Amino acid sequence: MNELVTKIDKFLREKLLPELNFQLLLVLLIVISAFMTTQANSLATRSMNGAEIDEFSGSAAQISAGNTETLNHFKVFDHFMSYMEFAIQDEMVRLYDSTLESAPTDKARLLIKQREQAILLAMNARAFFPGKYVNPDGTYNLDRELGELWAEESLIQNLDPSNYYIQADDKRARFLALNPLPLLGALALLTFALIQAMHEDRKVLRYILTFVGALILLVFIGIYLFVRANYG
Repeated sequence: MNELVTKIDKFLREKLLPELNFQLLLVLLIVISAFMTTQANSLATRSMNGAEIDEFSGSAAQISAGNTETLNHFKVFDHFMSYMEFAIQDEMVRLYDSTLESAPTDKARLLIKQREQAILLAMNARAFFPGKYVNPDGTYNLDRELGELWAEESLIQNLDPSNYYIQADDKRARFLALNPLPLLGALALLTFALIQAMHEDRKVLRYILTFVGALILLVFIGIYLFVRANYG
């Protein structure tokens, strides 16, 4: 009886327990490989989707910027033309004033009427441009008005597509960096599955393949962590 117990104990300690521990190690490595592969695939999918969304947002911002620039130029041109009309009529009023001083009575009546018309036209034109953009020397500051219109519109909508394109490039770079990981994950899983299918007597080969599979998994994890750290 004691001899039987001794044999059973020896079998458990020398064969069964080491094999169970080895199988548990394989199961753990398989679980880690599957989990990391899922994480990498998820991150790659999110990166690609995010890149597409950022590209779309960048295109929308670029279109908005183009439309805003066009509309602003039309608006400023309209203001400038109104200012030119005002400046011309205002100059005409001054010319009429200087001419009236020496004009005969019959001609003065006509000049007064023309002067009044010029004043009305000047007042009408004055209502269609902002006076703050008229420089002290009488010129119209087109660049200032364009700049302020752009700044006002940029508070309402995003007119700078560059940030979106930079983010899209970063996410696409992250996606490309993650491309090898599914292959590495599959290779590690295949290695561990092959080890499980081997007979326990082929210990050396099983240990070598376990080392190779673990090394592949470490490379996988290293790349994944590097990508997460450097590509957000």
